Amino acid sequence: MGFLEDLITDSVMGFLEEFSADDVEYMIQENIDIEDLYSEDMKDDLLEIFEKIRPYLDEESINKVTLEDMLKWTLHNRPDLYEVLSSPRGRVWLNRQANKVKKLLISLL
Repeated sequence: MGFLEDLITDSVMGFLEEFSADDVEYMIQENIDIEDLYSEDMKDDLLEIFEKIRPYLDEESINKVTLEDMLKWTLHNRPDLYEVLSSPRGRVWLNRQANKVKKLLISLL
């Protein structure tokens, strides 16, 4: 991945920062969307991160970030989550969550 893809992946995956592997596993099992659990502080933090990288973003670059990029990020940055998110159900859940965050980022461009 290049610099831009790394920045976008960090932004997309930033939504997991507040949660433990057990929390994420529970969300996957119960089919809970992470946006339902966002506090206002978490939303503000995500928007703050976004504002820092906004000059480098466009819709195409946001959409280039793949599920595999996100799993790689997890392996390096949150190895505790990798096993949970790389399972078949975890991959489906992560892809759905990431697509929602990507859609949000695109709407803010």
